[in-house]
Amino acid sequence: AAFALGGPVLATLMVVAALVAQLGLYNSEQLVLGRYVYALARDRMLPPFLGRLHPRHQTPYVALILHAILFSVLVFVFDFVELLVLGALVSVPGYILTFLSPLILRWKYPNLRGPFRLPGGWPVIIPTAIVPCLIGTHFVATAEPAGLHTTDFVFSAAPVIHWAVRAYHRLQGVDIHT
Repeated sequence: AAFALGGPVLATLMVVAALVAQLGLYNSEQLVLGRYVYALARDRMLPPFLGRLHPRHQTPYVALILHAILFSVLVFVFDFVELLVLGALVSVPGYILTFLSPLILRWKYPNLRGPFRLPGGWPVIIPTAIVPCLIGTHFVATAEPAGLHTTDFVFSAAPVIHWAVRAYHRLQGVDIHT
């Protein structure tokens, strides 16, 4: 369509813009996921070496390097559409937990005061949390079976990793829940 509208110049500009947008998306994913792993390692839920910070830049460089390697391998294993479906399916549980957290916090700590209060109280919080959760659940329920099998593999690794980390900490005499 860009070629028909503006010839080869516009088509080239559109391709360059798409590549720049993808690079920005990849970099933001990389930075966010590195911080997730850093936080989990800092809280002793993942091995401590994943929480190492670069001495000069204070970035979780080990987690960032491991993510870069993992993402590079995934590019060679899955095609583009499979990567999109896998990424979306892996993200949905995190989004659901994020949307449910105001409900859980408000329920468990009704008198907690902070810098932000959602106006409207429960009548606003409930639909604001539940509707996106239902949309995410619908997305997972209607996803392609091939994507679900890959996601099942990814999610089944989480309890195994958690069990291994807990066993490691027990051997070290560390209580990760303190």
